Amino acid sequence: MQKKEWELLGETLPLMDFLTVFTLGACRAVVEALPHYGGKVLVLRHGVHIYPRVSQDEARQKLIDYLIHQARIPPREKAGLRRIEKYFTSRDTVLLGNYGFIMPDKGPPQLYELGRHVQERPPNHRIMTLFV
Repeated sequence: MQKKEWELLGETLPLMDFLTVFTLGACRAVVEALPHYGGKVLVLRHGVHIYPRVSQDEARQKLIDYLIHQARIPPREKAGLRRIEKYFTSRDTVLLGNYGFIMPDKGPPQLYELGRHVQERPPNHRIMTLFV
């Protein structure tokens, strides 16, 4: 949490009955920064489905299947995904990524820079970075 955000919450939370956040991570950040207001922070899962647990292998396969068969991406891109599917689903591949609206303030190029740095660490693994 940035200092400006912490200060704003510190000034406003005493005046509020509750604060809604959309993720457990955001909830933890607020409660860790301002623990005496933890009882006022509520996680609101608006439009977020709770999915059954799946294995890492199954999650990888479902993601690549979705991208190849259902996502509205150009056929040329789908062909490229088919060519790398075996790497995408391999346990020797580390997947890094993000999803959602791609906006400059999310810093998508930084994600790829992170991938380049991570590649230096596990020499026997392939790093795949994607923004969906």
